[in-house]
Amino acid sequence: MSGVAVGSPAPIEAQPVGWKDANGNVVIPTLDGSGKLPVAASVTSSGGAINDGVDSSIKATVQDYTNSNPLAVVLTNTSGTAYIASGSSSSTTSTLSNVSDSASSVTVLASNAARLGFMLYNDSTSAANVKLGATASTSSFTKRMVPREEWSTAQLLVNYTGRIDAIWDTAPGGAMRVTELT
Repeated sequence: MSGVAVGSPAPIEAQPVGWKDANGNVVIPTLDGSGKLPVAASVTSSGGAINDGVDSSIKATVQDYTNSNPLAVVLTNTSGTAYIASGSSSSTTSTLSNVSDSASSVTVLASNAARLGFMLYNDSTSAANVKLGATASTSSFTKRMVPREEWSTAQLLVNYTGRIDAIWDTAPGGAMRVTELT
């Protein structure tokens, strides 16, 4: 809010914010005597969990991925499902390659544990089915990229370091422009 100082009274009446637990019941967080949400945290250099102070199954887990700086955070709901991941890494090296479009599955990027991110650009007049994993097909793919579309780890919200394959509808002579960050 513009013009409101941190710690000053809210210009509108505060409304409790809650969520549904695994049984569909509304949960309103319990605030401490000073009106703050208690948070229990245990974070080490190799990661850790931050709990909401009321239900230990609701947490934000700090993940320490190889070569990540800063760390990534994964939020988990009461059923144990991780539904948001964020974080960033810094890279000093990029490797560019071109993979010719093909009507049969080809490897766009080999598995690389040191990968910090990737960017793909479908520089073909044919759509490509891209799979995070081996052997892409028209029925087994992660993302369908139309011609001239780009896709990157920023859209995934996680850093995928495994193999990436692709197959195009036709092979008119274009390519997947690939940038891998390490």
